[in-house]
Amino acid sequence: MKDKNTNNSLKFNKFSFLAALDGLDTFFNLSIITYLSIFFFQNFDARLSIPITSFVVLLSFFSRNNLFCFLRKFLSKTKYISFNLYFFFSFFYFIPIILIQDFNIISLVIFILCRILVGNLFYLGNTDYFLSDQFKNENNFFIKYILVFISSMLVGTLVFTFFNDIFSNSQMNNWAWKCFYIFLLFVSLVFGFIHKYKVTLLDLEKREELNFSQKKINLPFSLKNICSIIPIFIFFIYSCENWLPRFSNPENMQLLDYGIVNI
Repeated sequence: MKDKNTNNSLKFNKFSFLAALDGLDTFFNLSIITYLSIFFFQNFDARLSIPITSFVVLLSFFSRNNLFCFLRKFLSKTKYISFNLYFFFSFFYFIPIILIQDFNIISLVIFILCRILVGNLFYLGNTDYFLSDQFKNENNFFIKYILVFISSMLVGTLVFTFFNDIFSNSQMNNWAWKCFYIFLLFVSLVFGFIHKYKVTLLDLEKREELNFSQKKINLPFSLKNICSIIPIFIFFIYSCENWLPRFSNPENMQLLDYGIVNI
């Protein structure tokens, strides 16, 4: 018999803000890989620097699990820790803005840490909602997540086009790529003021223990979420568009006709 408390609507809720930020973060970071590679690896061959930079950018995706949730392990030492999720996002979006190219090794290490910790924040937010009663009473969670995720990527397309038209390639390579982090910083601050999404680690740990004791733990959240394949798909499309020079790989022209906006 169907639960009367089950919610079948696609109503926008607090977790939808996280899905929107996830879409923007994924789109922007994959779209500026070439600029980041030049900023951090200016003396490297592009065939080497771009794959390395891609791996660094995708660390925010791979770190969305309990094993690599270093932020949680650090904050758990302070009992009853409670924090506004989006304000923490804004902090890690602010740091890349102040990175200096002259200290590229130090800047790269800091950027790597930021990408890992951003992934940790998405994991904590996902887990917090996944173990909540609201998630248990919601049937259309994954459909809604996909719709919000893709919609935010479409918004990201407009923002990317706007900045790309304003700044030259030289400016983008040197500093203008930071405008996308300024935009993410602004969005995360707005989300933080609009919806104070607070995560309490102690409460989260208690709910995880309860689910484990009741043997209701399913596959990890990141494996169940069909959106986990979207960043890989975007990465593939992006690779086809930007990594295959037309003059040296004419046989790949059919792939080069695809753009990231085609998704």
